[in-house]
Amino acid sequence: MKRLLIAVLAVGLLLIVAGSAFAQGNPRGTSKISLGGKAVSVEYGRPSLKGRSVAELLDRLKPGDFWRLGADKSATFSPPQICNLVM
Repeated sequence: MKRLLIAVLAVGLLLIVAGSAFAQGNPRGTSKISLGGKAVSVEYGRPSLKGRSVAELLDRLKPGDFWRLGADKSATFSPPQICNLVM
């Protein structure tokens, strides 16, 4: 009985973890460029409006709220090993 309970809990936990991993439904995009012979790439999420307009989404914000950029995995910036950023 104890083994059955552990097995059921393990399968349930596996389904929860797998479900959250596949929940990122928006497409991903990648941009690459070569600067001075070194490759720089950015992987980013491309959000879908899913039938909504940007104005409609912004109208939902209350005063003092902020627009959260992205609901999925965050963007990845991959510079070369040695990189000088000038601002």
